[in-house]
Amino acid sequence: MNPVEEQKRAQQQRKERAAERRQAIMDRWKQRGTNVIVWLCFAAFVVLMATSVLIDWVPTKRPPKPTVSTRPQAAEPEPSPISQLQNSTTGDTVALGLAWLTDQQRDDGSWSLKGPYPDGSNDDENVVSATAMAMRAFMHAGVTHETDTGYGRRLKHALAYLLGKQEPNGEFWDAASAPLTRQYAHAQATIVTAGLYAMTGDEQLREPARRAVDFCVTAQDPVYGGWRYTPGRAEHSDVSVTGWVLTALRIADTSGLEVPDKTLDAADTFLDSAATKPNRPLETNSYLLGSRYGYMPGYDVPSPSVTAEALLCRQYLGWNDDDPRMDAGLEYISLVEYSPDWSKNRDVYFWYYATQALQNVGGPRCQKWNEVIHELLDDHQTKTGAQGKLAPAQTGTRLLGVRWWASLRDLP
Repeated sequence: MNPVEEQKRAQQQRKERAAERRQAIMDRWKQRGTNVIVWLCFAAFVVLMATSVLIDWVPTKRPPKPTVSTRPQAAEPEPSPISQLQNSTTGDTVALGLAWLTDQQRDDGSWSLKGPYPDGSNDDENVVSATAMAMRAFMHAGVTHETDTGYGRRLKHALAYLLGKQEPNGEFWDAASAPLTRQYAHAQATIVTAGLYAMTGDEQLREPARRAVDFCVTAQDPVYGGWRYTPGRAEHSDVSVTGWVLTALRIADTSGLEVPDKTLDAADTFLDSAATKPNRPLETNSYLLGSRYGYMPGYDVPSPSVTAEALLCRQYLGWNDDDPRMDAGLEYISLVEYSPDWSKNRDVYFWYYATQALQNVGGPRCQKWNEVIHELLDDHQTKTGAQGKLAPAQTGTRLLGVRWWASLRDLP
């Protein structure tokens, strides 16, 4: 073998070893620990179910800039969102989940990752994120802080707690939380604040939402264009944090709050850099550039969960449903080996993003996915005793909450 061929072979071996290390990180996300954050897993479950039942207050497409004010008008209150759920195929499941979440709310209006349920997290706490995610479950069922029901009053109490955690610079944060969860917490709280403003037009929420959005803008990575753990720091952005922030900015933009075009354009450029590169010479590894994504720029092996999140971001930023890259990406995350399966791979993070990305486009892939996910989650909801949650004895692998917080320390 000549020197040139030896050099190429060495480079290929280095790439393969790097890919193996990255895959090992992904595997640790799914295998490390057995303590499950039960309520947060189920909060994500309720969002998944309710999203396809009632409303979708997250805009799919990036709208053109308005020439006049688009401040939302207060909508007519839903007389009984939960009664509407009861008429759906997943209504009983969602109602049980919301009731269980209600029982876990603390006296100050917040929720915790650690309890009061006996099988909470033994890892990092983040009350801001916990509260925001629980609130989102109610919001996706049509409940707001203005809804004149017990659930509405619960949400109002939680909103008061959340607003009390907003710093003068607009950031939602609790200093007792783990540093690596900082950007996640702020993005999730911004989603809730801007979302309630979009749903109700409550002027009292406009200023807190605006300050939260401004913090998102200033926290953007000035070099790479995405977001990661430390606000405003020039470090390699990642798709995971970026997806949460972009969801918040899409909601804010549609509600009439100002989001600079350059912020969204920079995020779009970051996603370009996170797209994995197809290996064209090998037919089995060949795919359309822009249809699959890695956790960070430079990752050679695409991840289904990260791809689902990135595709949802692309939808927010204006990709059309018939874009060949979008179609190829949705086909990839719909492969049979990634189909939701409780016994093999309980990757709720993937389920969460794939459900939204597929639903926004619709069609046979979405219909097939929804049939599987609805049946799977409904089958594994506790119907006796602590009704409404996902039974902890059945959820030994890390689901959504653990993946966000307890596993972040495993990431590069």
